[in-house]
Amino acid sequence: MFYVRSQAEARKETAIKSKLTEPFLAAARSSPGKPLGTKGTARVHERIGRIKEKHALVAKDYEIIYGYDSSGDVVCDLHGLHKPSRPFGSQGVYFLGTSIRDLSEEWIWQTYTTVRRSRLAFTS
Repeated sequence: MFYVRSQAEARKETAIKSKLTEPFLAAARSSPGKPLGTKGTARVHERIGRIKEKHALVAKDYEIIYGYDSSGDVVCDLHGLHKPSRPFGSQGVYFLGTSIRDLSEEWIWQTYTTVRRSRLAFTS
């Protein structure tokens, strides 16, 4: 098994993640502040639940923290607390597996360049 770390892959993963995260956070933040909308606890929880269903891929990485007024019946504020699903530093990392037992340096280099060229073909 080969461990490959790619800066380009890390940048791509970060860009995709941010593109998916922004709409989720925008929808979650705007939920309690909707004009003429109920800010009651139950309704806001329902709205956030629907937003989480719609953005399920990203929602699992966030914990929503609710801010209530003094009576506890009205949601005043929301915060999205990020809890990463992957360990820090694992972006841009992938593994190549093989069943071949006797690996020469030449074979490893040839395999690496082949994989790199094929990945470039799909990105251009």
